[in-house]
Amino acid sequence: LVPELHYGPFLRDWWYFSDSQIQDSHIYAIPIRLGFQVALKLNLIIRIVRNLENPNIPGFICEGEGINSGVLSSSSAAINTIYGRVFGNKSKTKYPGATMLGFHNPYMIQQMLNNVDFRPFTICLYGIKIFMASIPDNNNYEGFASSFMYKYKQKQSVIWQKIEGGLFSISIFQDGEMVKQFQDITASSVWDQTNLLRNCNGVDLFGINHPLVQFKFKERYERLFPKTCTLDDWNHERIMRHMFKLYLKKHVPRNEDLWHRVLYRWYNQKSTIIEIKSFICDVYNDNHEISIREFRAWRVMFEAIGCKNITPFERDISDMEFWSRAKDPKGDIETILNLFSNGLLNTKLNSTIKNNEFKNYKDTTNVFWYSLRESLDSNPNGSNGKIRILSIVAENFIYEELMENLQISPKTIHAAREHHRKNGPGCKALDKPIIVHKKMAEIKEREFELFFADKANVNMSSYHIDKKTQLPVLYLKDQKSALWEKFSAIYPDGMKRTSFMARLQNGRFKYRDDLGGLCLICNDYAYQPFEDLIKLVSNNIVDKKIKNELITQLEMLRRHLKKDYENELLVYNNGTTKHNIGKNSPATLLIKHEKDI
Repeated sequence: LVPELHYGPFLRDWWYFSDSQIQDSHIYAIPIRLGFQVALKLNLIIRIVRNLENPNIPGFICEGEGINSGVLSSSSAAINTIYGRVFGNKSKTKYPGATMLGFHNPYMIQQMLNNVDFRPFTICLYGIKIFMASIPDNNNYEGFASSFMYKYKQKQSVIWQKIEGGLFSISIFQDGEMVKQFQDITASSVWDQTNLLRNCNGVDLFGINHPLVQFKFKERYERLFPKTCTLDDWNHERIMRHMFKLYLKKHVPRNEDLWHRVLYRWYNQKSTIIEIKSFICDVYNDNHEISIREFRAWRVMFEAIGCKNITPFERDISDMEFWSRAKDPKGDIETILNLFSNGLLNTKLNSTIKNNEFKNYKDTTNVFWYSLRESLDSNPNGSNGKIRILSIVAENFIYEELMENLQISPKTIHAAREHHRKNGPGCKALDKPIIVHKKMAEIKEREFELFFADKANVNMSSYHIDKKTQLPVLYLKDQKSALWEKFSAIYPDGMKRTSFMARLQNGRFKYRDDLGGLCLICNDYAYQPFEDLIKLVSNNIVDKKIKNELITQLEMLRRHLKKDYENELLVYNNGTTKHNIGKNSPATLLIKHEKDI
């Protein structure tokens, strides 16, 4: 591949994109390699060269039977030209150049993709097909490049976008030559200079924020900087330094060459087996004390770079650990196991870290804190790990003392004290009870609905609607407790009292006590209009004295309807009624007052 051609402004001409590949964003282009030649079944040979008129685009030469097609811009044209000359111009057979070059043959595609590190792909934005030429390895987009076709000064041009040296640049090419270039510190500002596509976002035109581009950024970074590697990558400096930064940098001494010496010595020794603690301590300086966390970091890194722990015994026998760097560690596992089984493996030596560190602890207090700290480091986080162990002593020491000696946070101490109070010192965390909520049976819900569909129990409002359910309000004809007694008698196996009352409380039901003591008819047709009458008087009566008198009379009439109105009704033997208005009745006074006015 030629970088300035295959990853430059004219890359669209040096890669083959089929229609199906463009639709499927996970399939990428096939390179049109300079100098590539294919021997065809027609005794023809086709070669790829630079175009004579524009060396930035490919040219195709087809040869056969001593005849040369010359450099043409299309592979199909080159093949069909020679075919017509060799077999006669009368032949109407046409051969597709892409197929003849092998762009639809899996084996040929595999050969053409050999040693291709990055394959361009396309995205579509604002109706423009943008070719992504380069995805950088870093996070600051340095080296990112893309291109597309667009008109500049009424002429079709190649728009080449690139991020280089911290600047966003746009170069415009016409007929293979650069005619204009713009640079600025942001994508939007550099596009503003061009006066092109002013309704489009500059960052979008570069293609940086497109989901597929972001996915490819992440995919490429993970491929170049994986979280794990194999033994074959030990000589790959970039990968191994990434592993060091990922697992060891926070824990090893400032001298970064120490970890490299450990791996170099292990890689070059004849045996693939090491005892991890003694091996690392031999490489380190004598003055350096290796902490448990540092050894733990080494273990994690060894696993990440393809090594395996082959220790044949548990820690209660010995704290020695044997590791293998063999690609297939089965042989090393068998060797160590045989040595241990036959008593030939010395497991009585304690680890170097333990012997060295215990020399610094002469009194029992320091030994206690060291042992407790070692126990915390060896256990996982959580209520049944560090928290459970710390709960043994958390209530007996103050925060400052625990933080100083154990190097833990106040949050951890607080959690340990909570564990002590709830479960006991060092006890296993109690299992939380499992609460199971059962859904009300559908038949019981149906019984509730049938009960309150009966007009003997409720009256349905003609115009009031419940805001929550958007259904008519139902006015209860009796107290809730009385309705419950009636419901339980009809449906003895129905819902319980609590569920019944909860549905009445949260549903579309109203008891007449909620209506201010009025009957349902008065509430619907008489009581509410009083507010409107008082408002009407306030807005239309100018005389303050008359206004106050009318409002007083209306309020008296409203109270009268609530309390004394029923006493003024006369019921005859035939069932008819008559309203006997007294002389001092609010209604009489109101009528008299209206006549006076």
